[in-house]
Amino acid sequence: MTKSIESALIFTCLLILFNTNLFAQSNAQTWLKQTNIYEINTRQFSSEGNFSGVIKQLPRLKEMGVEIICLLPVTPIGLDGRKMNENELGSCYAVKHYNEINPEFGNLDDFKKLITESQALGLKVVIDWVANQTARDHDWVAYHPNFYEHQSNGDFVSPNDMTDVFKLNFEEAEMRDSMIQCMITWVRQFNIDGFRCVFADPVPADFWAKAIGELKLVKKNLLFLADGEKTWFHEVGFDATYASDAMHKMVNLASGKMTIDEWEEWLFDHEKEFPKDALRIIFTSNHDANTQAGIEFDRFGKAALNLAVFGQTFPGGVPMLFNGQEIPLKRRLAMYVKDSITWMGFENSNFYKKLHHIRRTSPALASDASYKRVKLNQPELPVWAYLREKDGHRILVLLNFSEREQKIQLRDETAMGKATEIFSQSKILLKSNNELTIPEWGYQFYQFSKN
Repeated sequence: MTKSIESALIFTCLLILFNTNLFAQSNAQTWLKQTNIYEINTRQFSSEGNFSGVIKQLPRLKEMGVEIICLLPVTPIGLDGRKMNENELGSCYAVKHYNEINPEFGNLDDFKKLITESQALGLKVVIDWVANQTARDHDWVAYHPNFYEHQSNGDFVSPNDMTDVFKLNFEEAEMRDSMIQCMITWVRQFNIDGFRCVFADPVPADFWAKAIGELKLVKKNLLFLADGEKTWFHEVGFDATYASDAMHKMVNLASGKMTIDEWEEWLFDHEKEFPKDALRIIFTSNHDANTQAGIEFDRFGKAALNLAVFGQTFPGGVPMLFNGQEIPLKRRLAMYVKDSITWMGFENSNFYKKLHHIRRTSPALASDASYKRVKLNQPELPVWAYLREKDGHRILVLLNFSEREQKIQLRDETAMGKATEIFSQSKILLKSNNELTIPEWGYQFYQFSKN
């Protein structure tokens, strides 16, 4: 271990210890427990493909109950080494300058307007941050070549054979400090609400601990989301991490390759690897999944909306929606060329609006509310029934993972009483002799009258 890294580790440990009470008081997790995230690819979000196109739809997102918008990188894109030709738009993860705006999206004033108008509506804005690498034509390459890793022959390192980026060297203290200062600039100049850190895994833990500590001294309620599943992300200050493994495993549940019992067991075994009360971002689609594997209906078939309900109601989760799912989007979006979403129909907008509303208003859907699998008189049926409860508030979720209508009876007294089905708004007295009919691949969602 080099002296610079050893010193950084010692400093970080002291920083974390010193700021323990600060983190406890200012950490955004209390608010995050009942919120949601909406991911936006500015390039594809509107026909304009810019910040103005996003601003026009902010009132609609607010009406749908969105609370956090997360923007894919808004920084300029490098030209050197692009896999596409220079007339195409390139990868937004090849950052040419950390403190400038991609001219494709607008200018600094346009971005400030997006932030101020979002926050005026009560929406928080998080931006993607790429700390692992820069574009090959970033200024640091010419003026600070020591900021980068080098091969034995002196060549720069391109991670994962990406031809348009060079990997940064986190043994360089000056590079670390420069990176943190760049992040601070976005907070001070634009008053953003946080960062989603992509390619976060290869970046050393002590860098993130120091960066998060210093940034939260600038704005204590900044959100830090890690696009990755390392358990140590939570230990160094990230507020939530991606539950990508769960998204991939959902395919097995939707296809019948995994039973509900097996799925539930896997979920809880997987979450045991993480610190207690760790918040996980649950989703059925995002920009990578959409482009690489297809829309959620390609991957999950008719179980897609059941799994969306799961994402909004499972303990420890923070649900995330990808732009276009409210239509619903019926095709893949290209990442590196202009491929605008056609906004029409909004068939699922009310579906998500109801989920967002009940999640925000009912403590029973807070991430730390209790979870209990509800017993049925027909335990062999492919129906997942569970109860969430907190402070006398109760929510019952019923999900039918089969292509046949299912008739069930509840066996559990804790899941009985006067309730309202959220989607139909029908009122019912749930009791043991009730026979509930759940349509094929259907979902029902009951909110009980408070005890």
